[in-house]
Amino acid sequence: MAPSSVAAPRPRSWERAEDFKRKLEEEFEAKQQGLEEASRPKPALVTVKEAVSRFLNSKRNENLADSTLDKLTTIFEKQFLAWATSYGFVHITEITTADLEGFRDTWTDGPLAKEIGFLNNASCLYHVYVRGEAYLAAGQGGAAAAEFQKIIDHSGIVWNCWTGGLAHLGVARASALQSRTSQEADADAARVRALAAYQDFLALWRDADPDIPILDEAKSEYAKLR
Repeated sequence: MAPSSVAAPRPRSWERAEDFKRKLEEEFEAKQQGLEEASRPKPALVTVKEAVSRFLNSKRNENLADSTLDKLTTIFEKQFLAWATSYGFVHITEITTADLEGFRDTWTDGPLAKEIGFLNNASCLYHVYVRGEAYLAAGQGGAAAAEFQKIIDHSGIVWNCWTGGLAHLGVARASALQSRTSQEADADAARVRALAAYQDFLALWRDADPDIPILDEAKSEYAKLR
């Protein structure tokens, strides 16, 4: 009789060896992934004072009216910093929406608080926007993009706050920064994200006055990136 072509069953010792080999491979892959994550540079923590300074500098570059800059300086340098210090906040990431609501309740200048209306609504996620601007000013594109994306992802909370529209521009600028500081495929992917975000921002602002400085800047940045 011709020998059967069916392979003989493997002994249990072979199966145990294969299971052991598979477990070793899984453990090795997990360790490699952990080492890669640990080796990735983590975003540097930005202090509240640094965040305020960078934010105000960015606003000065937007050619805002002197009266608006004066109000922002009063709110942030005189009131916000004093409040943050009194509560022991050191880094901007420590401040939550609930904390920001507490800051709003401390305002004693009624007319000023009314005029700075966008700060009077914590649902605008203004503190998240400030963090994004601070990271962007510090050259940390990935961290900045993540903060701005939080605002976009919570559009149901932000609703019609101005931070919702500018978050798209924030993602665009942060991604453009990543495209300049990354290499090869990562740079190409960041550029694609930046172009898409610029398009989203310009679509949202298509009916805005054409001579708004920040809109002109966005159009110029978009054209250079294409």
